[in-house]
Amino acid sequence: MRQRRFIFNNDGSFLLSNSLHGGRELTVDDVHGYVDQAAGTGVTSFFICSGSSMPYYSSRCERTIGCLNADTPAGDGGHPHGADNCALYGAHAQALARQGTDIIEQCVGRAHSQGMEAGISMRMNDLHFNDPAICFPLGQGDFWLQHPEYHLGDQAPKGWHTTGALDFSHQAVRQYKLDLFEEICTGYDADAVELDFMRFPVYFPAGQGSECTELMTEFVRQARQLVRDTAAQRGRPLELGIRLPVEMKGARFLGFDPVTYAREGLIDFITVTPFLHDVPCVPVEAFRGELGDDDVPLYAGMMSNAPSGPLSHGALRAHAANAYRAGADGLCLFNFFFLGDSEPEGRVVHGPCRHLLHELGDAAKLAGRNKLYDAGCRAGYADVDPAAELPAQIMPGEALELGISVAEAATPAMPPVLFVGTGSAGKLSCEWNGRALDRTDSSPADYGAGRDAGDDGQVTAFALSDAELRCGTNTVRLCASDGGELPDVELPVVELRCVELAVECGPVEECGRF
Repeated sequence: MRQRRFIFNNDGSFLLSNSLHGGRELTVDDVHGYVDQAAGTGVTSFFICSGSSMPYYSSRCERTIGCLNADTPAGDGGHPHGADNCALYGAHAQALARQGTDIIEQCVGRAHSQGMEAGISMRMNDLHFNDPAICFPLGQGDFWLQHPEYHLGDQAPKGWHTTGALDFSHQAVRQYKLDLFEEICTGYDADAVELDFMRFPVYFPAGQGSECTELMTEFVRQARQLVRDTAAQRGRPLELGIRLPVEMKGARFLGFDPVTYAREGLIDFITVTPFLHDVPCVPVEAFRGELGDDDVPLYAGMMSNAPSGPLSHGALRAHAANAYRAGADGLCLFNFFFLGDSEPEGRVVHGPCRHLLHELGDAAKLAGRNKLYDAGCRAGYADVDPAAELPAQIMPGEALELGISVAEAATPAMPPVLFVGTGSAGKLSCEWNGRALDRTDSSPADYGAGRDAGDDGQVTAFALSDAELRCGTNTVRLCASDGGELPDVELPVVELRCVELAVECGPVEECGRF
């Protein structure tokens, strides 16, 4: 039977900045508090990131983030993406080092004492600070600074800082990463370690991932052997997981071969996840079908943000419910930062909070809760993340069909409402699963809908009073007016920005705010 997990992945920077306590000097008790946020909520597994572009601990292979050696160049005046933050990370890492510990050790130990599985996640090619145009040693490791010949440079795919990505076609790069991976395997008493290939999904020159697949497969084999050796030495199991794109074609484009990993027993679990913005439904069932293995657990990665900002509670519930419906063996929450419970905005709450952790990890608890489904509006890496259907344009007299995944088929207490956000004037008619919908005066603000329409957009509401709500994909057909009896009037192109479905199962006090 595949293992169910509800993973809370703490990226470490939120912890190292000690944001819960206003940035004061980090203590062991403070570190424990970040683990305790997830304890007792249904979270089964607390994963701590081992580092971004540099380790969060004292390493024999690389400098700790935010720390300089006597011979380290001073740099050229900082970095626009978090220079002060990196200095703070380093100061706090050093404060713990003076006590003979680090955040990895403390998170692993605290997770165990709180009854959770402890995991360590290693980012394989983090690009937050790896801009070759800037010398920024607080966030750029010695290996990266000393070996510009290993940067992708002009051969990089398009994307943020991709020219500074390390090129995994070089043996020296792969060995450097394996040396760091060995440290986290042997240095801590974790239950699982994870190769995070989605932070960031750039490893080979543009378009050459499929040509380098065997290099990456051999890399995973070597990582697996390190895990086996560690488990044998300590006399208890150590599991190996990987984070990959939500679609098999995206994984293969990057140079990964999950089918071989499963067939050779190289991995114990896979988290399929988007890169940056959450997707309405992680297609776990499709991924498993291509994987051809019923034994490897597949977890759905969830982000807390859309392009417009933090997702609402209703949207997070909808995305989680869809992941379970699609066959996920659990969820992995990533960048799920919160200082406390979010403040309600009327019937709506935006952003992560501890209260949500009690719901998201259990499909049964999500049933009967208020949800906000959507057609998706996102941006990511080309050929890696699923192609976004929105935004889109609809010419006058033409139609566009979209799919909205819904996790429940039962009729809710209130008629569902479909919100269509556009960036320009222009009349739209709407059909839901072939049935024409009437406009309604429901306010999108009551459901947290329409933010992706933007401040200059408009949102039209349609009532689904008699329309069928299917479990699975529902079809929305939107048609732009052709002008009817006014053929000489030039009609504008309709810019479609968002499509969202509010499913209200009951009062927000009982069924959750949107």
